[in-house]
Amino acid sequence: MLSNGAGHKNPSYRIYSAEEWDKIGEKDEWKFWELPRSKHNLWLCPNCKRLYWFEDGSDISIRYRVEES
Repeated sequence: MLSNGAGHKNPSYRIYSAEEWDKIGEKDEWKFWELPRSKHNLWLCPNCKRLYWFEDGSDISIRYRVEES
């Protein structure tokens, strides 16, 4: 089970689109707590290595899994 509750241990990543990042770059200086919240959140399951893509508070939008070779 993946969770984003307090103390969660799932690797979670917030990513910014190029457009969002360009807008962030317009300001000369940022403190990390001032950065706007990204619209995209990725979770990586430590067991199955599936990647879960969420968009701005929605349920899972896209789910990726590792290809077997």
